[in-house]
Amino acid sequence: MIKVDYLPISGRTKSAFRSSNIKTLGDVAALKLVDILRFRGMGKTRVKEITDILDFYGLEFGMDTKGIIEEALKDYGKKKKKGNQ
Repeated sequence: MIKVDYLPISGRTKSAFRSSNIKTLGDVAALKLVDILRFRGMGKTRVKEITDILDFYGLEFGMDTKGIIEEALKDYGKKKKKGNQ
């Protein structure tokens, strides 16, 4: 999963995530919008920025990102196994 530090978001948003121990885009997507709004300094502009990033990657607030990652790993394993035959 993509680390928050590598996302094209403002320094303020990255700082808010760091101080809340949010490390990856998956961590962000797993949050509910109401959780994001509780972060210090999160207003309309920051929420729009985060929503745009999630939309770009096909994600949304409140997703079960653990299931998505597990599915991706299964697919990767199948592709790798198929390539070694």
